[in-house]
Amino acid sequence: MKSVSEESDFDGPFIDYKAKGNQIELVGKEELQGKPAYRIKLTNKIGNIRFYLFDATSFLPAKWEETRVVEGKETPWESFFSDYREVNGVKYAFMIDSDSPGTDLKQTVVAEKIEINAQIDETRFAKPVVPEAPAASPAPTSPPPSD
Repeated sequence: MKSVSEESDFDGPFIDYKAKGNQIELVGKEELQGKPAYRIKLTNKIGNIRFYLFDATSFLPAKWEETRVVEGKETPWESFFSDYREVNGVKYAFMIDSDSPGTDLKQTVVAEKIEINAQIDETRFAKPVVPEAPAASPAPTSPPPSD
């Protein structure tokens, strides 16, 4: 549930971070895949810590790291952001590679298209119609006990 709550923040943890109860700290500058990057530590209101690396030239997110609990074990997790493209004046990562170092857990998300304020038919949000259950057949009756 904690993860779902964090991921439902469409603006991300940095927009209005103080109002959201988040704390951010510049940890330093390091190299990421041969390029300089700024390492930022983000602590959210419930104490979870993530590290974000921002490309020092473009200031776009390049990577984030955190520790997740998977099957009761703390597991490192990281995501790399790439293939940035501009959509309505904002750059979005069209590829996100995620993995847990030292495990077989891997995932790649590739966006074919990103639309801003796309029109969505209201019927997509309607409550689904539940089909009526068939009428119950009468319960079988037992013959009366014999003496």
